[in-house]
Amino acid sequence: MNIEGGPAAPDIAATKASTHQGIPDGRGPFDSTVKPHVFSTSNAGSAYSAGRGRTPTWRTPLGQFTIGLSAAQTLLVVCLEGAVLAIHNNETAWIQDVATENAPQLLGQLIPNEKAVTLYHAIYVVAQMFQFLLAVDAVVSSSTIQLICTTVFNWVLTVYAVVQYWQTRTLAHEATLELAANDITASLHWSMFEEFMIIGIMILFALGWIRLTMKLHRQFGWLIFKEMGADVATKRHLTLYHIFMMLLKVDVFFFNGFTIQYLVLVLVGNADRSTILFHACFVTPCTIPLLILAYVAIRRESKSLMTGFLLILVGGTAYVISRLVDIFTTKDPNKYLASKFSLSLFESIVVMLAIVTIVAGYLNLRIFGHGLQDQLRHRRNIKTSSEDTKSAKLNSITVKVSSLFQSDIRKEPSSMPNSIGGTNYHGCGLAPSLRK
Repeated sequence: MNIEGGPAAPDIAATKASTHQGIPDGRGPFDSTVKPHVFSTSNAGSAYSAGRGRTPTWRTPLGQFTIGLSAAQTLLVVCLEGAVLAIHNNETAWIQDVATENAPQLLGQLIPNEKAVTLYHAIYVVAQMFQFLLAVDAVVSSSTIQLICTTVFNWVLTVYAVVQYWQTRTLAHEATLELAANDITASLHWSMFEEFMIIGIMILFALGWIRLTMKLHRQFGWLIFKEMGADVATKRHLTLYHIFMMLLKVDVFFFNGFTIQYLVLVLVGNADRSTILFHACFVTPCTIPLLILAYVAIRRESKSLMTGFLLILVGGTAYVISRLVDIFTTKDPNKYLASKFSLSLFESIVVMLAIVTIVAGYLNLRIFGHGLQDQLRHRRNIKTSSEDTKSAKLNSITVKVSSLFQSDIRKEPSSMPNSIGGTNYHGCGLAPSLRK
């Protein structure tokens, strides 16, 4: 269509064709030298995962399902444990009222035992939260070693649920006999149904964790290979490092769980004041700093710090073994009445963990100075390369798009119509009369 007094209007169809095909002289908005795949959504979306070769595990459906399963387990079991605690507190209050009225001499024996059961359930709640942190860390770090540890930890929690039920049942039976000896009829262990539910739920979740571990292990395969490479020595060094770090995380829970139980259930009420103060002010608070010392030692490859940690841990292991022997050789039947089963389980696990930690620490000590720090630095570079790749690709896309628009603006005036309908379009600007 011609407009009187001006050149012919541009052909719209031709303009669209040139847009899609690219203008050979490079002045079109989409130059033929720009590859179409640069603007592909799938390519831009995969920029984040390019550093590791695939989407991060926690963003995959299986990874998100694993985290969701762990969260569901934690929420469900914690709610049931809350119900057990509420029921048990009501039971303790009833025992205290009845004993105060009919047999005051039993208060000093029954109430501490009932409070010990409360501590068991509180530790179990903390353990469930700890397993959630382990599971999330295993998925985010794509660590098969830690994933296996999480599965084993869930089976330990399943066993502990059974031990918890048995310990509560034993204490309830002892309380029933004591009350019956004073002509008080009582039916205790009111939370039996909820405790059976916890055991059943934990068995189901523990079985599910075995299946998830096998599936996630296959998904982690490429990431593990990319981090460790094909070198046998590198694989061995990093495997020992990961095992030791995983052991330190688990030690945090079990070491503190043992020291707190031993302090509250055994020492308080049975030991002298100096022993209680020593354990409360020195042994329990020093557990976490000791593990921090081990972490610093392996990260810095410090032989002196690692040697100090191992020597202290050997001494601590000997102490725990002596306490475990005392449980089964003591002549005082009431000393471990409220804690025999639970404390025996915890002490056995602590001894095994301590021995394995000592062995793993010694093996790591032997490879200090053989390039472990360089391998850890390479590992950190792999973890950050995905973000660098994302930034680089986004910058590349931004530069190319910017250059396209600049190329379009720099077009010669002759390449566009001078005026249409009396309006000047030099350089895509407006006529002077309109600019005013």
